[in-house]
Amino acid sequence: MKCSFCTSNHIEDQWNSKYHSEAQELMQFFCKIGQPFKSLDLFKIILENAPKSRKNSSFFTTGLLSCEQLQDHKSATEIKEFMENSGVILDQKFWFRYLRILVASEVPEKFVSEFKNMEETGVILHPSSLYTLVKYVETYPRNSSMRTLSVVDCLWDFAITHKYDIYNSPLVDLFVRLYSSLDLEKVVLLWRNNPNITVDAYKDYIYALARNNVIDKAMEMVKHFEVKFPTRKLPRVIFTALIKRASLEEAEYMWAKLQKDGVKVDLELYHSLLGNYLKEVPEQALVFFEQMKKLKVPVNVVTYEFAFRAASKLKDADKALKLLSEMKESGIQPNRTCYVALASLLLSKVRIK
Repeated sequence: MKCSFCTSNHIEDQWNSKYHSEAQELMQFFCKIGQPFKSLDLFKIILENAPKSRKNSSFFTTGLLSCEQLQDHKSATEIKEFMENSGVILDQKFWFRYLRILVASEVPEKFVSEFKNMEETGVILHPSSLYTLVKYVETYPRNSSMRTLSVVDCLWDFAITHKYDIYNSPLVDLFVRLYSSLDLEKVVLLWRNNPNITVDAYKDYIYALARNNVIDKAMEMVKHFEVKFPTRKLPRVIFTALIKRASLEEAEYMWAKLQKDGVKVDLELYHSLLGNYLKEVPEQALVFFEQMKKLKVPVNVVTYEFAFRAASKLKDADKALKLLSEMKESGIQPNRTCYVALASLLLSKVRIK
């Protein structure tokens, strides 16, 4: 039986069945030395010329290994279809490697479709294999095509259907991280049912709440965290998210906490508290701005934007002019926001006169 991709441009030697084992060893060798395309070429020659009896599971596994290194999901799919048409049973090991190739190739729709096909055939992944797949998906950035709700739900539903012990295994932390940017309700479910919540899961849960503006719950979890893990520190990204979005009282609490914990304060954190003061108490924003300068924080044009907006809210044209003078002395070029705030204040002053 011929296969649509059973051709080779790199290796022209004709297949001789007595060299079957040597050819397979050579395929494996090419994979080990980082030349999987040569291994795949050999695979194609064997597939086209060798007797059916010689096309065993180790042979197909080596072919898939080549595809995995090349991130060639199309060839992997053709291998799968050839095996199915030849009556070869696709076992758990085959499916695990095949699904890994689909993740590596970043084809989420294909992954979900084939994962469901695997379930329909009655194959059940070993818990360690499922963990590896979930971990593999989790390593992609949040904006990756592989970290979509359909992919994560597919893995989650499989674990629940087959009664994997999610809540007492490392899987729970992985699913918290994955769902934190996709489905907050699922994160809450994971939290409530997890008897052995870890430090990392706490942090991911708090950050998910903060990013989704569930501030009251996030602050509650911060205080739980302090009690449960008194010697551990929250990451700076959580402080930034909460100080930016929380009430002024909560923001000041978090600011005091980060100073107590010795968290390194970057300019983004300063801007977060400045923005909070600007919303609630613009006078305090200007006070805090002056404190930053006394502490020799390396302010930039964005920092001055906050100060100009505070002066604008307070209708303090003199302060705005002083800020403009400071910027010129410091060599910081004012931007449109600064000039618009100043012009608005000066015009309002003229009208009043």
